[in-house]
Formats: sequence, C-alpha cells, structure tokens
Amino acid sequence: TVPPDYDKDHRYGFNIPLPQCVLVSDLFARGDGLQFVLGGDTRLYTYWASGEFAGQSGGRVTGCVVALASYEPEGEHPLIYAATDMGAVMAYRAGKPRNDQWIKLDNPWSRVTGEKTVTLWAGDLEAKPTLLVGTKSGAVYVLDALTGELTAKSATTGSPVVRFLSSPQGVLAAHGDGTVESIALQP
Repeated sequence: TVPPDYDKDHRYGFNIPLPQCVLVSDLFARGDGLQFVLGGDTRLYTYWASGEFAGQSGGRVTGCVVALASYEPEGEHPLIYAATDMGAVMAYRAGKPRNDQWIKLDNPWSRVTGEKTVTLWAGDLEAKPTLLVGTKSGAVYVLDALTGELTAKSATTGSPVVRFLSSPQGVLAAHGDGTVESIALQP
C-alpha cells in the first residue's frame, strides 16, 4: 500500500509479507494524526495514516499477530491489544511522542491463555474496561482491559468464537457453528 504522494525516500507506504489484521487509531490521543496498526506473520507494525508523517513507518515489534483490538481510557493514550499465534495477548501503548516519525510502544502487560486466539473485543462491559479473547476451542477469556487480570472464563464449546458483536443488551460471542453466547462479567 503506497500513499498518493509516494516517494521512495520518505513516503514509501507499507509492505509486509503476510498482513493478518489491521486497525486505525490515534495512538497519541492528540487529534493530529492517525496511525495504522498492522499485525503480520512476524511483527506488529505501526504506520502513519495521516498528519505530518503520513505514509511513513512508525516502527515494529516482534511476534506473529493474529488479532487486534483497542481501548481508549478517558484522558489517556489508547491501549492496543495484540493476540499472538502462541496463545498470548499483549497490551501496547504509545510512549511519549518524539519529534520524528518513530512510535515507541510500551508493553504494560501480557497474559498467556495457552489457547489459539481467533478474535478480540475491547470496550466497557457492565461499566468496566474489558478485553474479550475468543478462542479456537470456543472459550471466551474475560480480562481487565487495564491490567490484563483474568476476571472470568466461559466453558469450552468446541466451536471457535469467530466474532464479538456489540448489542444493546451487551456483547455477544458468535461461534463458528452458528450459536451465539451472551457475555457477562460474573465468573
């Protein structure tokens, strides 16, 4: 993917071997530029989508990333969640802004589920910052979005969680076999 003002020395876009997931966020919560966060088969990449450094790489961290989600606590930089192919979920947050295009990603917490992750969802569930981890086995891990602490886990269903859906009644987990599960915080 190259920007309209492609320039081989400055605005070269992004080219990664096997993109698996993407999201767009204002990593610094300043309102002056958006960034792409891309999960690939070997790394998590950041690229500037707009602003002063549009079209330039912001950096990368290692790891095969299969799912992404983000959550923006009031008055703070957003948290970006990356699930790896090895059953881990990593939380990242942009560090202090620099005066160049590089984006330093801090890692406030990590959690190993030991299961293959298919999808993530982050938001407020029952007024609590929550990260949902949907697995290939059909289990849903409910984590505190700010600390990574496990607060609940659903039973394994044998059918993968393919997507989380927000509804007026809360969050629903859609499974590969067509069943839908309502997610609640109680263990």
